[in-house]
Amino acid sequence: MAQNDSIGLLDRLIGFPSVSLTPNIALIEYVQQRLAQAGIRSTLFREASGTRANLFATTGPDGVPGIVLSGHTDVVPVEGQALATTSLRPMLCIVGEPTMMQIATGHKGKAAFQALCCGREGHSSRAPAYLNAIHVAADFVRGLRAAQDEVAAYGRQDPEFDIPYSTLHIGKIGGGKALNIVPNECVVDFEIRTVAGESADDLLSLGLEHTRKLMAADARDGRARAELPTIQQVTAYPGLEACVEPDVMDAVAASLPRETPKIKVAYGSEGGLFRQHLNAPVLVCGPGSIEQAHKPDEYVEVSQIKRCDEFLERLVVKLACY
Repeated sequence: MAQNDSIGLLDRLIGFPSVSLTPNIALIEYVQQRLAQAGIRSTLFREASGTRANLFATTGPDGVPGIVLSGHTDVVPVEGQALATTSLRPMLCIVGEPTMMQIATGHKGKAAFQALCCGREGHSSRAPAYLNAIHVAADFVRGLRAAQDEVAAYGRQDPEFDIPYSTLHIGKIGGGKALNIVPNECVVDFEIRTVAGESADDLLSLGLEHTRKLMAADARDGRARAELPTIQQVTAYPGLEACVEPDVMDAVAASLPRETPKIKVAYGSEGGLFRQHLNAPVLVCGPGSIEQAHKPDEYVEVSQIKRCDEFLERLVVKLACY
């Protein structure tokens, strides 16, 4: 595809509203139409509301291993959906994420959780007589921070990541109804990202153990003993450790400029799921930098689009030789 064609297509695609958890069906149907015009068959998988969907497209002869190119308009729920075919046998999956067109061979796993911290409600004029759920949440946050300190000092390390250890991150806290009411509920949203060899469940248990000790200390100070937060897992995906056959890796590397580095990325992707469920080798590679993502005026440099076009064109030529 010519560079101007790629930029024109991107200009059309970003014109569709597709914010997380809002309808993306107009964009998906447009892509399906473009694929049909090129003679590429596709199957649309609608989410229960019918306003969001995933699209699976395939080209080339059936029964012959090929390459999966995976991208997203944004995250779409996939519960209850099945692959369009059980005969999918990729020789390689390439997940399109911003790597500056470097070859990413791995990323951390992630689990997202929500903690419900409970207290006992009452008027704030008698606050010490009640149990403040926000105080319970504060103990839990301190427990997670203590676990993070322990993991950073003594946990498994992977020096290929810029942050070489597993991380525990608190992203959102909400609690309380009014200033003059001791709150009986507080919700903490948090995530755990793990390097290979560590489990999010184990790190969560470590954080709860630190929380238990902090709460016990509070009880000795005279505050009524609280229950540990109730934890619900919201989402999870496995980490990625690429295991790619040398000839396939050589074909990918030869489609990129010489000396293109192999890296690991801090963010996650569907690559770990492909590796787990398709038993296929997976790499992450795409234009742009994560440094420009998820912020105002995010962008991808035109030079990166050009490098991506060249990579895909060379890869197609090499595939034709298999």
